[in-house]
Amino acid sequence: MLKTMKRIFIIKWIVVLFVAGYLAGCSEDTGGDRYSFDKVFYVNDASLKLFFGDKQQLTASPTADEFEWSSEDTGIATVTANGLVEAVGVGTTNIVVTQGTVHKSIPVTVTIPSMNSATARAGKNRVQIEVNIKSDRIKGLRMVRLDNNESKEVDIDYQSGVFSFFYEGLTGANRYSFQLFCLDKFGNESEPVEVSANAYGDSYQATLQNAKIKAKTEFGNGIAIGWEGVPGAFYELFYTNRNGVLVSKVEPAGTENSYLIDYQSGSELSYSTLFLPEPSAIDTFRLPPVVVENITNKSNVFSIASPCEIQARDFDLGGEGVGYHDTDNVNQGGNYDYRRNLGDNNSPGVDIEGGSNLGYNNEGEWLMFTVKVVDAGNYALDLNLSVNNGDGGRYSLEVDGVKTAVYSLVNNDNWGDWRWYYERNPDVSRPAVLKLSQGIHKIKYTFESGGYNFMGLKFTYAE
Repeated sequence: MLKTMKRIFIIKWIVVLFVAGYLAGCSEDTGGDRYSFDKVFYVNDASLKLFFGDKQQLTASPTADEFEWSSEDTGIATVTANGLVEAVGVGTTNIVVTQGTVHKSIPVTVTIPSMNSATARAGKNRVQIEVNIKSDRIKGLRMVRLDNNESKEVDIDYQSGVFSFFYEGLTGANRYSFQLFCLDKFGNESEPVEVSANAYGDSYQATLQNAKIKAKTEFGNGIAIGWEGVPGAFYELFYTNRNGVLVSKVEPAGTENSYLIDYQSGSELSYSTLFLPEPSAIDTFRLPPVVVENITNKSNVFSIASPCEIQARDFDLGGEGVGYHDTDNVNQGGNYDYRRNLGDNNSPGVDIEGGSNLGYNNEGEWLMFTVKVVDAGNYALDLNLSVNNGDGGRYSLEVDGVKTAVYSLVNNDNWGDWRWYYERNPDVSRPAVLKLSQGIHKIKYTFESGGYNFMGLKFTYAE
């Protein structure tokens, strides 16, 4: 009996605690009825973001016919008796749905469609305005120049994408600011976006100075130019290429050396200096062209008239793998300034020594020489070199990619004896003469062994 009474007592306390908890839960909401209704009260959207003129249906469930709909600000959004919301103004309000004593508020934000981003860029007596639009709800764009309130409208025609527009006739080196408004189909304007940019004109042009050339050298396969740098300057070079076509080449700001590999020897070379007033500017300012004169000539011409002597250090332009191949990228000879002073800053690996010869040569290294043959025929080769080691030396030639035999060199025990090798050694068999047609040819000299110094080559018309 005692156990039964204890059980009844415990059950009573559980019931009391459950009821107390239920009532406490009800008291935390706005009313006991709302707490119970919230368990079944559902609206299909928790909030609305609309553009002006949009309509959107709200639905309450499960008993829609028992709900009442209202708007807290009918100047922004209205709602019908069955929950159809219409955006009629710009701003924020709430749509309120009621069932009995329970209320729910649906926040509504109404805006005008706008651009995603906008920028302005400097130009010559003008400014470019660029807008990025991802919406298909924009009819047009209005641009207002803030210093004089001048206004322009352009048609977007409900397209998305990036659109560019120009404000012309802006004189002087001044900064101009603009407000941009997107227009919807009703003529409403979005919140403004402000952009600004500089316009440059004659006063800026008057401050510009032309670039100068400190080195200009014609090698066998083109011209190397060393610039006296002008901060922010670009260079446009005008010349005739080997196909006889007048071409131009634009070099970016900061260029120290230019290379015209397809330059037609003897044709006029000129350049203009160009300036961008800002990195993102849309217009370039140009100074009048300047003709390049007194070009140092290191080109190689084969003719009957006289032998063609080629200095080994005057190999082709193009750098490693084009004008030469060296087993390291260090000038061990100590005379890198020779090429650099001629406008070529792209040949650090060739070991030019103070005596103008090439030293520290290793097996497999090579030099390329582009030559122009005026008179077709056979040409005999001689070499200016010194061999001062017990093993002598070896070399080979390639003409337009076709390799000749490998030739041996005898030791002359004197690093300073720079006579022509085959003249000095008449008993040594000369290599076969080269039969060359009229036109441009490439001759590669390859060190088949190292250990000798090389000064140059001489080609003499043989017949």
